Amino acid sequence: MPFSKHHFDHHRMETMRAAFKKVCDARNSKCEADDPMTEIIVDKIVALAKAGEEDADTLAQKVLADLASRP
Repeated sequence: MPFSKHHFDHHRMETMRAAFKKVCDARNSKCEADDPMTEIIVDKIVALAKAGEEDADTLAQKVLADLASRP
């Protein structure tokens, strides 16, 4: 599980998992554990969740926008 080393309440964890799935689906990626991009996606979702974002769609949209802006 990509978020297993992070500690959030159950609701927040489910929201982050949903956002992760949305990002992976949007990128047509399996987001495998050994893929470096998986860790980048998880880190971005965790940072946004820690900052207070609680909506899976918004989390996914912000992560996708950030990834799209990368060179």
